[in-house]
Amino acid sequence: MSQWKLYPPLKKREKFRFPWLPILLIYIVVIVVAVLIRALSWPDNKPVEDIFFLQSMVVPFVIITTCLCYAGMFLSVEGYYYDVKRQCVEWDLYYLKKFSQRRLVIVGYTSVAPVDNLAVQLLKLEGKFPLAPKTPLRIKMAERFEVTKSQYIFNQLIETLADKIIKYPEVEVFYWLREGDNTTTEELRRVLDEHGLKFKNEITQLCECPDYSVLAAMIEESGNQWQYSRLIIIADLYNDETVNSMESATALFICKEYQVNEKPKPVYLYQPLTGDADLADSVPVYLAGEQTTAPKILWHTGLAQTEKYPLLNALNECKVAAERIDLELAFGEYTAGYRWLALAVASDAARYGQGAQLIAASEKGKAALTVLSATQPSALKLPEGDYVAMPLLWSFPALVMSIVAFVFSWGVYFGVPEGWSVIIFIAIMFLITPVLGVLLTRFAVRSAENDVQYPQE
Repeated sequence: MSQWKLYPPLKKREKFRFPWLPILLIYIVVIVVAVLIRALSWPDNKPVEDIFFLQSMVVPFVIITTCLCYAGMFLSVEGYYYDVKRQCVEWDLYYLKKFSQRRLVIVGYTSVAPVDNLAVQLLKLEGKFPLAPKTPLRIKMAERFEVTKSQYIFNQLIETLADKIIKYPEVEVFYWLREGDNTTTEELRRVLDEHGLKFKNEITQLCECPDYSVLAAMIEESGNQWQYSRLIIIADLYNDETVNSMESATALFICKEYQVNEKPKPVYLYQPLTGDADLADSVPVYLAGEQTTAPKILWHTGLAQTEKYPLLNALNECKVAAERIDLELAFGEYTAGYRWLALAVASDAARYGQGAQLIAASEKGKAALTVLSATQPSALKLPEGDYVAMPLLWSFPALVMSIVAFVFSWGVYFGVPEGWSVIIFIAIMFLITPVLGVLLTRFAVRSAENDVQYPQE
């Protein structure tokens, strides 16, 4: 399917009403005219016999029925064309929803920042909304810890998640630490060992802070693996005190095999919108995926004006995410860690009963969106067609009636036809009528697919 592109919905056609009255009038008029003509040509002194009614009523009836079958075959092209076109549009929406509802299961998450309880303060559930430049920018270490700051941060993150992670020895660990090196990898390993976490896989240090495209890649990977668990750690710490950005550290534990009924309940991160898509066009399509209930809150960071205003305008038109929280307004100048901190605070909001959350972040001019929710979507229903008879189906009654009309009319007017003539006629009609039905059906399908690209999963 074409990601984040959607054909506009078609206007609903009026329900087809079979034209009983016009068809009945055709039968009556033609048969009445046939009876009059046959009556005028009937010998004066000859009594009315069965052949009179066969020639004036039955033969016209059979011929009219045959003509109507052929007319139906041609007239059904338009209806079948529209039905195929409508089904393409509905399947396009179905595949969009199926794609957009792919998700990661966030079993646990935690964050460390200079401000405690970020989510409740940003949501104004408790305390005051933090505003830069009054917001503290640096994480302070407890005096009792005689370790490096990075090791202290790792310990704060792992301590919260250790009870969940220890159940899954196949976890793969990925981390990014600003200005980190090989020594920080050893520090992280020691912290994991102190909490009894020994993994079979090596710890992977990321050379730069990942954007949300890594989440899309993880969703793709998890769909192809039976077991999938990842621990993502993002530590955005500064040695330069002159930087006006707030430090933060975030850890997300993602586990595919986590049971839905386990406590605490997980948070679901849905397929992100990433790439160079035009937000004005792609955001309404992204929201049409109906990942879950309509998002109530937008958390955004790093958006340029050329990205922010199209996004906000699209959300206004879709009437979603009426509350918007700007992380730079609260924390200070943009830094890469904000986009991962946003996932942690938005996960808290989802768990605090604030409904689905929409997160928008941008890096190097590439905006990305994702949805977080504590609920899963309901099962998708397959699109249902109107079951409009295709021209090919009309060709079968047309074929039968043409053979009946030929044999019956020939027999009434000229006597019982020769067997070879019937066989030749049937062979000719078998070549003409079904082939005509196939060609008309193919024409309707091709025309619909040219107007609406046939959707692919």
